[in-house]
Amino acid sequence: MGEGYAFPMSFRGSLFSLLEIHPNMPISLFVKKCQTVDKCLIPIKETTFYGGIHVDVRKFFALIGASIVISVGINGFLIPYEFLDGGMIGIGLILNYAYGIKAGLAILLLSLPIYVYALIKERGLFIKSVHGLLLTSLLIDAFAPLSDEIFVPPLLSAILGGLLVGAGIGLMLRYETSTGGLDLLALFLSKKAGINVGILIFSFDCLVLLTGHFLIGIPLTYSIIVVACVGSMTSWVTVVHPDHWFSFRMKS
Repeated sequence: MGEGYAFPMSFRGSLFSLLEIHPNMPISLFVKKCQTVDKCLIPIKETTFYGGIHVDVRKFFALIGASIVISVGINGFLIPYEFLDGGMIGIGLILNYAYGIKAGLAILLLSLPIYVYALIKERGLFIKSVHGLLLTSLLIDAFAPLSDEIFVPPLLSAILGGLLVGAGIGLMLRYETSTGGLDLLALFLSKKAGINVGILIFSFDCLVLLTGHFLIGIPLTYSIIVVACVGSMTSWVTVVHPDHWFSFRMKS
């Protein structure tokens, strides 16, 4: 590996070592290896019962895997260069960069009012997405030490970070959960105002990036690359050729 491309031995036991991902790997091979997150769930029964409680085992492990992938993407590739993603993750990162507040904690606290509203008005959405919010927020802070462990060039860091976050979000969406936050807010506003939810999410993302750029001087170009990679990977996982990507479909 060339200079500046080193993953330390202490990181060998993590997700990247499990999938044998390295910085010189072609993007096409990286995308292919992301499929293993889902493939490892194939032998597991979809549901089981423990003490009379109905448990969706596949969704449980998918949620954990997706949260880990998102956390590695944020801490390993976005935070070292102070890149931003859009949505509530981006706002949490701005607070982390500007004031040293833990990103996961910030995301959780800022999302609480939205989830309280969801609990009152849209309980179904609350139940589906609150698990993703709690676990992702917890693991983002738990994986914080990775920001000092991975060293790759800025452009590659933006691409890999965006692809990982997008893969995690996409996997969550396939199991009818998400990290919620501003996406959930956009859904509520869309229902109230009749505005396309995609336009609202795009507007929120632009506002987050511009705020971060003018408030703390985050590198706007790289952050745009991050958002583009997140959106592309999320779309690929959830929309493009789902029968080839996943062995089972998300239940409606």
